[in-house]
Amino acid sequence: MKQMDPAPPATMLFSMCVGLQDAEAASAEMRALNMVMRAQPGFRHLDVLRRDEAGCAEFSMLVHFEDEASLQAWKAAPERLAAIARIEAFARGAPRREEALGVD
Repeated sequence: MKQMDPAPPATMLFSMCVGLQDAEAASAEMRALNMVMRAQPGFRHLDVLRRDEAGCAEFSMLVHFEDEASLQAWKAAPERLAAIARIEAFARGAPRREEALGVD
């Protein structure tokens, strides 16, 4: 009998611009989010990149999960919604979100 291939990993990109005066507070909220995510089934790791330019700290977060089902479960989790709302309160403009399968 043929063995089924494992589901590909799933990654979500979340990026936003924050005023430089709010960058440290936003960063603290992202660290808190990472602590919450560690308890989420299927969570692999979180990468956060920061670039300061023209009065803006641009944050890009890459959130890695074992598979799409784990990512979708996290997206629906109440603790995620609350944490993202706290982070987005610092955003200048609309945050950007993208998802990809098979990217780790």
